[in-house]
Amino acid sequence: MAKTIDLHPGETEIGAWTLFYLPPYGGKFNGKLTVTDCRLIYDASDDASLGGVLTNKAASGRMEIAKADIRDIEVTRSLFHKRALVTLADGSFHTFDRGAMSIDKVAEAMEAR
Repeated sequence: MAKTIDLHPGETEIGAWTLFYLPPYGGKFNGKLTVTDCRLIYDASDDASLGGVLTNKAASGRMEIAKADIRDIEVTRSLFHKRALVTLADGSFHTFDRGAMSIDKVAEAMEAR
């Protein structure tokens, strides 16, 4: 069953993508990123780290980032990794990885207000 996103009054969804999230504390999660004009909302569905894969560990949870807290978005590309590296006001780095798929539309949505 798909999780629903409750939008705040006046908030508009820009897009949603399935991708990997690499949090600042380590690990790797597979899930869905929904980007609105105010927030980044990530719903983890699987622990994609080596330990999670080896133990078949399921992960679920939601993480939100207010766009007002974003200080920088850097896109990096290699053959198998297209990533948006998001730096927050507190200095933390959050990485969103689409694998071999383009990250450009995701980064554009993250920058849109």
